[in-house]
Amino acid sequence: MRGILIDPFFKSITEVTVDGSLESMYKILSPQHLGWHVDVVQTARSGFDMVDVWIDEEGLFNPNAEAFKVNSSGWLLGKGLLLGFDLNGEPTGCDLLLTEVVLAVTFP
Repeated sequence: MRGILIDPFFKSITEVTVDGSLESMYKILSPQHLGWHVDVVQTARSGFDMVDVWIDEEGLFNPNAEAFKVNSSGWLLGKGLLLGFDLNGEPTGCDLLLTEVVLAVTFP
């Protein structure tokens, strides 16, 4: 499924493909670590309907972590992955335009 990766280390926003499993999300968010420590940010905080922002929880413990904001969300540390979700809360592909996300994301 299509996701949008926000990488504050390189100040980049790109399209990626994930299979929806936590393992595939984590490999994109934090390929250098072992273990699966991802968390989801509430969609209301991101300003987009039916879109979740998945983040690498390890960013909270990394003194070199970079940050980003999505619309009016607070600062999020580490990389972020935008995915949609269905009525059962299961991840789906993100159908936002890349340009929409570029306009909504702020890097410090």
